[in-house]
This record gives sequence, structure tokens and C-alpha cells, in this order.
Amino acid sequence: MMEKTTAKTEEEVAGRSLLDLVFSWSITDVLNRDLYKNQVKKIPETFTSTSHYMKSFIPALIEETRADLCSNMMKVSQAPTREIFSIERSKEYKPPKDLFYKMWLNRMRKTGNVKGIYEPEVGDLIALTDARPKDIADLNRPGINYLLAYVQRLSNGLDDDDNHETIAKIVLTAYLK
Repeated sequence: MMEKTTAKTEEEVAGRSLLDLVFSWSITDVLNRDLYKNQVKKIPETFTSTSHYMKSFIPALIEETRADLCSNMMKVSQAPTREIFSIERSKEYKPPKDLFYKMWLNRMRKTGNVKGIYEPEVGDLIALTDARPKDIADLNRPGINYLLAYVQRLSNGLDDDDNHETIAKIVLTAYLK
């Protein structure tokens, strides 16, 4: 019983262990199609316990996450974008792991053409950059900085000036290239 309580305390952020793993990957890791090749086994048809059931799917989930991230990173030049107006630490900010920030994004213009404009959703993994990368290699070039972030919660309210949307509680990694 104590083991579950400890695990729950460490998992205050839903999916923390998967997020920690994803945030630990380098671009080379993400692009490596063989990174988990020897860890993904055939899923059995029957299971000896609930634990056996859960553990059978974890390597496949991790590889699926890596493959999806790889696929999206290969299309980084075509990814939708959004300009950040401002960012500040959230009151939930507690290093070294709970790096929560409140972000304000420039409001989307009502032009009817929203193609290419990023609309955040909970669960998104995003790259914060100071310039739009032309391809995946741009993220590995000297002088190009980026920060990976996970959108944990949204608050789509407008600020007083009606030009910025508040996007609240974004989990950022401590990894800055």
C-alpha cells in the first residue's frame, strides 16, 4: 500500500514518468528508429496479472510515442505556429521538475484563414523557438535555441486589451539546447 502512495506523490503531473522520458531524449534519440527495437516484444494474448498486462504495453507505448514525435519533427517546417506575447512563472512553479509557466499568446486574427496557426490543446508537446526551423537539422545547429514544453492545462480567456489569449499552466522542461 505504501508503494502506491509514494508513486502517486511522484506522479502529481499526470504521465510524469513518460514526460520525463520524452524530455530526456535528444533529437538523435527521437530520430533513431532502433532506439527501442529490442525492448518492444509481442503482446501476449493472455496475462498472468494486472501488472503483467500493464508492463506488456509500456515498451510499445514508448516506441509509438517516439515514432510519432519523429514523424512530427520531420515535418517541423510545416508545423503550425503561434507568437508568444509574454511568459511568466506560474504560482505552481517548483523546481527541479514542476516548471509551470503562464503564457500569453497573440490572439488569432479573424481572417477566416487559420491554416498554419497553432491552436494549443492539452497534451501537446511543443517546441518554443525564436525562429521557425526550415528542417529538423535547424534544431541541431549552433545558435538555434529551443525549449520543449508540454501543454498541461488551458485557459482560453482574453486579457483586458483583447489582443492576447491566456494559455495557462504549460509544463516546460529544463532542457535548453
